[in-house]
Amino acid sequence: MPSEQIVAASGTAERLLCPDDGSVVGRNFEDFAADEPTGALDLVVAGHLDGCEARRVIRRGARDIPVTVWIRVVDGREGRSFALAILLPEQPALGESLPRPEGTTAQAVVGSTDAHLTVDRVSTDVVALLGH
Repeated sequence: MPSEQIVAASGTAERLLCPDDGSVVGRNFEDFAADEPTGALDLVVAGHLDGCEARRVIRRGARDIPVTVWIRVVDGREGRSFALAILLPEQPALGESLPRPEGTTAQAVVGSTDAHLTVDRVSTDVVALLGH
């Protein structure tokens, strides 16, 4: 951030965003979006928020796929900041060509840690996954 270029992506993200064997690295996430970014993203880029959650729509060929996007700012070296983005497509939109990885039937758990990697916040889904 604030260049908004993708610097790394998981294999699942590559298949979701670039099904034709292209790469998303070096491109802007908004190149793949079929809707406008929320105002929260501007606040994240400006440094006023350390993260946000939004409903977005990804353009995939002729299809539009609704996703939930979580963005969390991660401070990097030399004063640079990066954003970790998690995209969770709606289950019916995945279809046969983009199955969820095995063992990921639970909702995503989103949280944060302090500088010592002590967990300070998690979503309520952690109770269902870990039992506490």
